[in-house]
Amino acid sequence: MADKYFSVKDMAFVGLEPLDPEQLSITEYFPNYRSLGIENDLQQLLQRNHQLIDELTQPKLQEILHNFEDVCQLLSKTLIAQQLSLDSLQAQKVMISENEITLLWPKAFNKEQSLALMLIFSPNYQSFFIEARVIACQERTNGFLLKLSIAHPRESSRRRLAAHIVEQQRFALAKKRQG
Repeated sequence: MADKYFSVKDMAFVGLEPLDPEQLSITEYFPNYRSLGIENDLQQLLQRNHQLIDELTQPKLQEILHNFEDVCQLLSKTLIAQQLSLDSLQAQKVMISENEITLLWPKAFNKEQSLALMLIFSPNYQSFFIEARVIACQERTNGFLLKLSIAHPRESSRRRLAAHIVEQQRFALAKKRQG
């Protein structure tokens, strides 16, 4: 069960498809979003670039590279936002931890069924393609409440997801303090 301290309520665009053992790439389940796989690679490159920028001693060069990094981030978010609007996907509430996600879905899945999961958080458009397994599927009046375990995440995805959760916790705490 997800530890309440390490889980957050969030908004995300979600895609779910039954997992085919013959189809290894999660991004292939969501053909309109293949570019997000590239975006994830871009995020890793920008993270390494950010570490190098911090080691530079020339302030102007640091500023130029930070600006370049910001431009890349903005272009990436713009492309994702355009695709989401073309597909008319709507963000929904999710409860997420490093190991589990709970969400409402229009159709049922079998317990223990493996799924391809696409998560695009709103409003930052950070995306994840992850294998998930159904822990529970409970019928509700407006769909099915799915509880999914996150299975076999790449280390980079696990770190980015953990960082996203911590950032959301900070945001929630700051909002709570403001009243």
